[in-house]
Amino acid sequence: MKVIFSSQFRDSSGYASAARGYLKAIDSVLPSDMEFKVLSIAVEKQSKISESEEKLIQKYEISLDTVDEYTKGEYLMVWHQPTGMLMYGDRALSDDPKWIAFRKLLKSASKNINMTVWESNKIPDVWKTLHKATKTTSCIVPCAWNKEVFEKTGIKTYCLPHVIEDDIVQPKEMSGFPIDLDNKFVVFSMSQWIQRKGFDALIAAYCMEFDDNDDALLVIKTYIDAMNTHINGFNKQLNVIGTEIKKIKSGIIKNGRPSNAKIIPICNILPYNNVSWLYSKADVFALATRGEGFGLTISESIMHETPVVVPNFGGHVDYIDEASNFLFNGHDHPYMNDPTYDYDMDWYEPDIKDLRLKLRKAYEIWKENKKQLQEMGKKSKNYIKQNGYDYETIGNRFIDILKEHQEDTDIFSYSSTKKKLELLKDKYKGQECYILTCGPSLNSYNPNFLKEKLKNKLVIAVKQAYNFCPDVVDFHLFNSNNFETYRYKEDRPFVITTAAEAEVAMIHNIWTNKQENDLFCFIPNDRDQNQQLSRTLEFEKFLFDNSIDRPWGPGMMTEIVIYLAVHLGVKEINTIGWDLEKPGTMKSNHFYKNRQLVRPADSMSNDEIELNIEMSKHLYQWLKEKGIELYVANEESYLHNTIPRRILNE
Repeated sequence: MKVIFSSQFRDSSGYASAARGYLKAIDSVLPSDMEFKVLSIAVEKQSKISESEEKLIQKYEISLDTVDEYTKGEYLMVWHQPTGMLMYGDRALSDDPKWIAFRKLLKSASKNINMTVWESNKIPDVWKTLHKATKTTSCIVPCAWNKEVFEKTGIKTYCLPHVIEDDIVQPKEMSGFPIDLDNKFVVFSMSQWIQRKGFDALIAAYCMEFDDNDDALLVIKTYIDAMNTHINGFNKQLNVIGTEIKKIKSGIIKNGRPSNAKIIPICNILPYNNVSWLYSKADVFALATRGEGFGLTISESIMHETPVVVPNFGGHVDYIDEASNFLFNGHDHPYMNDPTYDYDMDWYEPDIKDLRLKLRKAYEIWKENKKQLQEMGKKSKNYIKQNGYDYETIGNRFIDILKEHQEDTDIFSYSSTKKKLELLKDKYKGQECYILTCGPSLNSYNPNFLKEKLKNKLVIAVKQAYNFCPDVVDFHLFNSNNFETYRYKEDRPFVITTAAEAEVAMIHNIWTNKQENDLFCFIPNDRDQNQQLSRTLEFEKFLFDNSIDRPWGPGMMTEIVIYLAVHLGVKEINTIGWDLEKPGTMKSNHFYKNRQLVRPADSMSNDEIELNIEMSKHLYQWLKEKGIELYVANEESYLHNTIPRRILNE
């Protein structure tokens, strides 16, 4: 079993930290029969990982020189990234050798799994599009809430929490820290300075509650952007953050003056021993986050035995002991002013009044008996340690998910087009095949008759012909023209699509995420008429054994449908509704009338019908040479008269 795990292993982000935790977990339980590799992609400009973590990454890191050879075999790929990172990477990292390698590995993976996280009650439509375009077989998310959200899209989803590590490094005091923290009620907060993290709500609540408290201090360790620090350095970012804090404080007014609450912002990427010192000096950790898929800093605080003041909803509640922490209320509220989300998604807006109450409660405990807070911190940590967030437990659960994918041999479970075509090769060897297409003559047959006649036969349906007799269809094919969304039953057909445009664009703009799609074939040249199959007659060149890309027919029957039947190994093809048109006609006629279609097909070229009729004669001969008989099941067809007609009878 070959597995490659791709993530931002060397970055400083939450994704990167979680990825290193997962890597340590895998390393602790890796079975001898698993060939495990990692691909590390860098997004940030700074990285401060430990020497031991660097050695672990290097232990499994794939050599870029071997990627092309690696993609020739079967392997399972786990890409641990925000799904939308695919678009960012294609734009910002297009020349990065590691990103190029990532794209190759993702495209060729037998199966791929997106390990990701989200902070809303809906995932973006474009994420659904990207999952469909990459044929992502499943997702791994770190909390029960995310599992519920992702499963609503129809994708199989596993819950695998992040490792919550207990190897707390020796805290190291930050040099030159301006205040002695030992005699203060220290509220510590740490995360990226973005609206979702709720620093505005936390600062407002803190400034209201500790307006005149000289013994209270809020320490915020944050940053705005860790990816472009060469342009926007941390000192510049600190100025922006400081200005925003002052603005919030100025709006917290009592008796005609703004709040006097004390706040210290720190803007930098610190060594973890300095961060550990801040956790250890804090009496509580507070984060008024509006949405967390897991909450790395929340878990880190608990492992430092520091109680947390956090919302009572989100991914973090999976591992929090409510009795040993301070959970405040909130309410659903539309996302606004953040281009990553939209207003149809909800975050969890903090209840500032309840947040104030929880901060006050923690302060009163500290004032009365600081050791009580410390005892709460110990209980909170023990709760996590007793509930399976360690390396071995998470590592074994990770391996179990990978093995489940490995053991699933159903064709729908695979991502790779190459693998799917391999499984389809000669699957119906020596059998009869019936192809339903959209010509007017399809109406010469009763659907109930076809349902009975074609029962237990191999049936391929083209576009709307699927709706004519859906119960017997094994394969359904459509392209970018004359499209409508198809509703399949639970036992649905295998769905194949073609287009001369990128699949992600087709899914997002034409087919939509409501449409199933199992295999996509690209038509790379639909502009050069000299390359039309009807002119070149190079049938052999485009067997699936020779090319996954499809020729420009024009027309699906010769671009992909007949080729599919050949690939499946049939001995006989019967077409029903393949009529073409009368020579001189430039518009197609169909068995259906007045349907709402997306992107109706263009008119035909002047000689298109004549060329297709002549091509059908050569196609018939080519098939015959391969031992495949071709029949037309209707007299009205304009296919070449050398192709025998055979009407289906009762």
